[in-house]
Amino acid sequence: MQRLSGPGPGEDMEHVVNERRERQVLTTLALLQTFHANTSFQLSRLASLIPSPPTVALVDTPPATQPDNDVIYITPKDILSFELGPLSSLHARYLEWLAEEYSGGARFVQDLL
Repeated sequence: MQRLSGPGPGEDMEHVVNERRERQVLTTLALLQTFHANTSFQLSRLASLIPSPPTVALVDTPPATQPDNDVIYITPKDILSFELGPLSSLHARYLEWLAEEYSGGARFVQDLL
């Protein structure tokens, strides 16, 4: 008796491997999309806490001494706005790193009052 043309045992395995690879790719893309959305949210929140830089004057004037403008005091409410725990030292260190890395030299100091 002659066999009807259909997928052989090797073709079935190849199909299963291709489906698994496709699911892994889709899962990876979904994770990357979620990571990107969270990162965008946190960076936009960071931008709202950082004061905008002063405008450049066209006339040569001596720079005014400004008291520690690179320090940004954040409250537990500010930390909550990042969807982080206000009592977590790990989250506070993460925000310090985020500010140091993306704010152009500003530094976060946690104000517990």
